[in-house]
Amino acid sequence: MTDTIKNHTGGFTLIEAMIVVALIAIISAVAIPAWQSMKRNSDLKSAAFEIMSTVQWAKSEAAKRNICVGINFIPAACPPGQGNCYEIFSDDNANGGVACDHALNAAERALIGEQNKILRAGGLGTKARLNTDFPGDAVAVTPRGLLQTGGLPNGNVSLRPMAGDDPCYRLMISPTTGVRLNPGRWNAAAAPPGCQ
Repeated sequence: MTDTIKNHTGGFTLIEAMIVVALIAIISAVAIPAWQSMKRNSDLKSAAFEIMSTVQWAKSEAAKRNICVGINFIPAACPPGQGNCYEIFSDDNANGGVACDHALNAAERALIGEQNKILRAGGLGTKARLNTDFPGDAVAVTPRGLLQTGGLPNGNVSLRPMAGDDPCYRLMISPTTGVRLNPGRWNAAAAPPGCQ
């Protein structure tokens, strides 16, 4: 009895492997930019909702403490490793401060312990970069929970991706209506500050 060796052709040919590699490259070329765009938009939306919740928290703290509370959207110095950051502080007349002046001066900033005026601070990391059209990049919340935008009738906080310019989210802050989110794209003439 002789053993015969049979030829098995159970693998991929070079042409089949090249076709599979080409299909993977085509799918990646379409899917990766779409995923990056979706992630950028998701990060912006997350940052916008974080700023909105920050403003709502400041309004509740102002009413609870019966004092003015300030929100500085772009403080002079962010904590190490943070991108754009914000801080909420008691904007009262204690310890040499001026109530509802939208500012935390150097003497107030240096207070420590129970006298520390900073109530909360946070950062957006790499999610977004902030831009405002408020004087001093800050607003105040009165003890009744009304927003003061530095003498302006309304103001905007604009959020852009860290890299690139599109899309842009705009939070409109108004003393009467509070905070509204307007996501979108604008042409240069109609774009709000920070979204041009």
